[in-house]
Amino acid sequence: AFPTSLAFLAAGIDLIRSQPDAWASHYELSLDLHTEATEAAYLTGQFDRMDAWFEEILRHARGILEKVKPYEIRILAYKAENRFMESIETGLEVLAQLGERFPRNPHLGHVLVDLVKTELALRGRGHNELMALPLMKDPGKRAAMRIIADITSSVYWGMPNLVPLIAFRLVRLSLKYGNHPVSCFASGAFGVILCGVLGAMRRGYSFGHLALDLLEKLNAKEWKAQIYVTPYALIFHWNEHVRNTLRPLQQSFQIGMETGLVEFACVNTNIYCIQAFLCGRPLQRVEEETRAYSELYRQFKQITNRNYNEVYRQAMLNLIGESADPVKLTGEAYDEDLMIAQNAERSDKTGTFFIHFNKLLLGCFFRRYEEAVAHAAAARKLLDAVLSKFEIPNHHFYEALSLIALAEKTDDPRRMRLLWRARRDMAKLKGWACHAPENYLHKYHLCRAELARIGGRENEARIAYDQAIQGASIHEYLHEQALAYELAGRFYD
Repeated sequence: AFPTSLAFLAAGIDLIRSQPDAWASHYELSLDLHTEATEAAYLTGQFDRMDAWFEEILRHARGILEKVKPYEIRILAYKAENRFMESIETGLEVLAQLGERFPRNPHLGHVLVDLVKTELALRGRGHNELMALPLMKDPGKRAAMRIIADITSSVYWGMPNLVPLIAFRLVRLSLKYGNHPVSCFASGAFGVILCGVLGAMRRGYSFGHLALDLLEKLNAKEWKAQIYVTPYALIFHWNEHVRNTLRPLQQSFQIGMETGLVEFACVNTNIYCIQAFLCGRPLQRVEEETRAYSELYRQFKQITNRNYNEVYRQAMLNLIGESADPVKLTGEAYDEDLMIAQNAERSDKTGTFFIHFNKLLLGCFFRRYEEAVAHAAAARKLLDAVLSKFEIPNHHFYEALSLIALAEKTDDPRRMRLLWRARRDMAKLKGWACHAPENYLHKYHLCRAELARIGGRENEARIAYDQAIQGASIHEYLHEQALAYELAGRFYD
């Protein structure tokens, strides 16, 4: 009931302002009223009122710890408005005041050094030891954990090179000072690095489960929507059927709304829509759900998540046939020309990736392979902006199919380069299929079938097409089963 709470808090502020020098005579009450009102204004999308109360707190608050909650709210508002860099800068500034400094231009050397430090700190500590750590007491470190958690999604979208350093810092703070609800997020974030950067899928899977087990132990419902992001969006699809993630992601919307984590309620349902689309749920139903969630994001002024949802909804509409050009993401839901310019202006690498990725997918399905390959190349440069997401293996799959189809009509030496790139994609798919065959093995088989087809190896092609069709059918990848049938039909024609 955010609008109602805002009305009461605003009335309280008006009443206390009638007292002479209210901040001096009623400091704690003034601070509490303004802090809660700032949050209620954010939750109702009234950012102007939020800013006014935020600035008043900064003028009167006596110490950095009393400014942390208002700064958190300001960071969340920046993210909602698609202003990632302001969100990151604000967070890094507060963290420096709390004694936790990060490099402004992180590079591989920073990552390697921090990785070694973190692995040394973790040495000899298994699941039970990490669960048994004492609770974090230091108020400064507790505040730092919260701010780091708040800026993580902005860093993921806008400054991905900083993501590993954030994950490592959260883990080391937990090991040194004790567990905090954000330690659940720390475990998940470390699991993401293990899966998405180091390729240690099984170990990453164990840290994803540690995040959920620790969440249960600490009974930290107020953090649940945020903590769900790492295991269900970024870890589990590497190790089990991606369909297993859909229900928890959808359920976390209500939890996030109840606990004020509006951003992560929206993040999780955006990821639900994407993963439901990419795992072959009935397209008409997924489009309807995506449209409904986008409308909720609009109401709560969560512009970033709405943009990310609508680019996928436009791809769905294109596949249904509701677009003038089936490969151009312009129509009822989205305008790719407008959003390409906006994403460039705001350094939104994730949003830019989503455009190229969806155009790759559409180009592959509509047999416009030259365009598909061009968008695959553009998307490949931005893979760090979707670290460990389900889009990454899908990118390699649709890129491989498009490269092989284009190579068939191309002369050497370009043909050799195209096939070399396709084989690299296939090698990755084969490796990922070792951990989650239900998601990736049929994809690998379909690429293998196409490669055998253009190479004139007919018996190998027949077997691989059958394996791809059977795998996609068993694991209910309806769209990829259909694609395998279509490609096999062209082979037999």
